[in-house]
This record gives sequence, C-alpha cells and structure tokens, in this order.
Amino acid sequence: MNLSRLKRLLVGRGSPAQAAFLALARLGQARFESTLSVDGHRITAGTSDRALALLLHRLGLVDTAEKRYLAETVRPGMTCLDIGANIGIYTLYLARLAGPSGRVIAFEPEPENFALLRKNIIANRYGNVECVPKAVSDRAGSASLGFCEENRGDHRLGAAGRRAVPVETVRVDDYFPPASRVDVIKMDIQGSELAAMEGMRRALADNPGVRIVAEFCPALLETSGSAAEAFARFWHDQGFSAFLIGEGRRPVSLADAAAFTDLGRRQGYLNVLLSRSAV
Repeated sequence: MNLSRLKRLLVGRGSPAQAAFLALARLGQARFESTLSVDGHRITAGTSDRALALLLHRLGLVDTAEKRYLAETVRPGMTCLDIGANIGIYTLYLARLAGPSGRVIAFEPEPENFALLRKNIIANRYGNVECVPKAVSDRAGSASLGFCEENRGDHRLGAAGRRAVPVETVRVDDYFPPASRVDVIKMDIQGSELAAMEGMRRALADNPGVRIVAEFCPALLETSGSAAEAFARFWHDQGFSAFLIGEGRRPVSLADAAAFTDLGRRQGYLNVLLSRSAV
C-alpha cells in the first residue's frame, strides 16, 4: 500500500487524522520497534510508516472488505499464497483461517521486512507458514528492488532513481510441483503483478477453483513497464471474472480491457476479486 492511497483513506476524516498521517509520513525512515495487536495477533513493525499501517488495520480503516471475504472463503486445510507479504498482516490472518492442516506461503523479498515477517510468524506460534525471501515474477533469477524510504510497503522491482538491492525472483510455477493445490492468492506487489501472473499460468490451470485478491493500479503497472490493459486481458483469457471487493463485490467486466482500465484510472486503484465462478 503506498502513501497516496493511505492519504486518500484519511482525507475527510478530520484534520487530526490528516495531521497524524503527515507527521508519520515524515517520520517514515525513523527506525524503532513497535508492537500492536491486529486481528488478534501481536505484530511488530520496524519503522513509523509500518506502525501507521498496523494502526489503520487495528482501527478497521483499511482492507475490511478484503478480510471479510477471506474469512468467508478460507477454510481449514486450504493452501494460500501471500505475494507481497511485507511484515505479515495478511500472512497471519490467512494462517489462522487455514489452520494447522492448511498451508500459507508468504513471499517477501525485502530483507528488513522479511526479518520482521519471520519474527511475527514465530511470535504468534504458527507452524503452517513458509516464508520465502524472494520476489514473485515471470522468471527465476534476480532483480533490483528499489526502496521507498518513507513507506516500506511501497518497494518496487526495477524502480529507477531509488536506493536498490538485488533480490532473488521465483515463479509460482517453479515453486510448486505440477498439480499442487492452491486455493487462495492475495497479491499486492506495487505494479509487478503482470510478471507474477505470467509466472503462475500452470498453477492457475491446475486449480480451476482458485480465488485471487489483488490490487489493480494502472499507474503502478505502467511505471513498472507493463501495459495496464494487459491485466484485464490476462484474467479474461484465463476464464476469470472480476468483482470489486469494496463495492459489495460488484461484478465488472474484463472483456473490455480498456473500460476496466479506465475505471481503475478514475478511481486510482481497484481492489479486485478474481474467480472463475460466482461469489
């Protein structure tokens, strides 16, 4: 989640909230450990911007519709992927829903976020989570991860003009053997979604009932060098339908990629549910 999205969420909620947002954004690089209870989990953040993200989740100001859908969908024994796990807010949520008989694979390439992800999994005593320190992409190898110092939820692959570190990349189709079970995918990777999607074609074909919760942001996709309309075309070609999670799961057509993309541009981003069946 980037700062512009956080700012939009707070606009109109009163000047104290806006003032708090601006102050914490300026302190984004400040390093300290802060632990909050979110969704019944004790989660530690390492910078002020991540502490702000925890607070927004704790107060129910962000992602409530997404979590409600996951709570209705994820059942014990399911296999879930958290692509772009960050410090583990969704990873922990999925781990509880999937239960000891389930499996959660959390992909997070940024070293400091990954260290906190593992710390939070251990602190909450989940044994059903696999933490993978790699970026999900369309090829196995390495890539440059550009840091966002003010918001550690906005690191991006290939971002020019930023301090960067090399990270390993992995395809979902290489991580899982053929015919492996995948039930739910949560994906929020700041414009790198298309590459990740290309690398999971076999997994999608092997799992006709898989559900995907993803963020669609045309500007981020284009900044990453992708054609924004390719997002809708990919999912339509794979037989998926799209539903807007925050709008009562309203269906929106993928057949007209230009119209779908234009909707995303007008709203800035869309939180979408992708499924081959009705929801």
